Amino acid sequence: MQLKITPNPNFAECAKGNASWLQFLAGLAGEIGPAAACVEVNFIDDERMRDLNREYRGKDAPTDVLSYSYGASAAGEAEPGEDPEGEILISIDMARRQAAEAGHDVREEVSVLVIHGLHHI
Repeated sequence: MQLKITPNPNFAECAKGNASWLQFLAGLAGEIGPAAACVEVNFIDDERMRDLNREYRGKDAPTDVLSYSYGASAAGEAEPGEDPEGEILISIDMARRQAAEAGHDVREEVSVLVIHGLHHI
């Protein structure tokens, strides 16, 4: 499985898509899913996450990660040449808070959230 990681210059932690820890996640995804599959990863703020969580889950609060499965069957079975199989959205604001509470780096928190999102897709 391929990860298409979209850097976000608004968040220093995720401004460089070629950062070694993001490349590690891309390599991990390559080990757990079919080579032809692609999942997009995007980093957003709490405000946007709250809007999406309210719209799609009926919960008027931000969350740390949302994952969407796309494709012809919406069951993780995208056809070759089709749009990405899924998308993972991560709130960097929430990841920062959770990392501070847990006493680890935000990169570790984001890594856990990406893996969590991949599991759902």
